[in-house]
Amino acid sequence: MSRPSHVVDVPGTGQEMHDDFTRQLLSVAFLVRLLALVLGVFALSRDLTPQVLVVVLLLGASSYLGVSRRSRLLGVFVRHPFVALLDLGLVLAVSYVAGPDSPLIFATLSTALIIGVLFPTRVAVVLGVSLVAGYTAVWVRHGTPGSYGFVVVYGVPLMYVSLIGVGRAVRSVHLEQLETLTELAHTRTAIASADERARLAREMHDSLAKTLHGVAMGAAALPHWVGADPDRAVVQAQLLADGAERAADE
Repeated sequence: MSRPSHVVDVPGTGQEMHDDFTRQLLSVAFLVRLLALVLGVFALSRDLTPQVLVVVLLLGASSYLGVSRRSRLLGVFVRHPFVALLDLGLVLAVSYVAGPDSPLIFATLSTALIIGVLFPTRVAVVLGVSLVAGYTAVWVRHGTPGSYGFVVVYGVPLMYVSLIGVGRAVRSVHLEQLETLTELAHTRTAIASADERARLAREMHDSLAKTLHGVAMGAAALPHWVGADPDRAVVQAQLLADGAERAADE
C-alpha cells in the first residue's frame, strides 16, 4: 500500500527514525491523556453520568492502546494519520457530554499535540480550526459567554492552538535533524568513496611504476642480447612487448 502524499518522505533509514520518533511522541501524548482521564474521573466520581462514563471509557481505551507495547495503534496513526479524525470526533464527544467546564476537558488537550505532530501545516491548521470550532460550539450549546470564565471561553482554545504549534515545532526540528543526518551520511559515503579511489590509484601507480621499471631494464639489456644471443633477444623482446601491453592495460 502506498504512503499518503502528505507523509514526509525521508531518504533511507531516516524515514524509519522519523516514524519511531513520532510513535514515541504519540505514546507520551496518550499517556498524558490517560492520566488526565483518571484525574478527571476521580474529580467527578460523584457526578458521573452513564453518558460521560461511556465516552470516558472509549477515550480511555484508545489512550491505553496508544501506550500499550503490544498494541499496533501507534503504527496505524503513523501510517494513516487521518485516523486522528476519529480521535478528534471522540474528543469533541467528551467535551459535549461532560461540558466545557468539566475537568475531563484537560484530557482533550493531547489531541492538539497529536495534530501538530502528525500533520503538515495546512492540514494541522484545518484540524485545529475544527477542534477549536467544535469546542466553541460545545460551550455555546451548554451556556452563554457570560456563564463561563476566561479559561473556558478563551483559555482552552488558546491551549489547543499552542499545543498544535508545539507539535509542529517539534516535528519541524526533528525533520531538520534527520535531513542533516542524511546529508552527513551522504558526505561520509562520498569521503569513503574518495579514499577508496585514492587507495586504488596509489596501488595502480605502484603497480604501473614496477611494470614500466621492468620494461626499462629489459630494453636496456636488449642490445646486449641481440649481439650475444639472438634467440634470447627474441624472448626478451617478447617480454618487453608483454610488459608494455600490461602497462597500457593498467
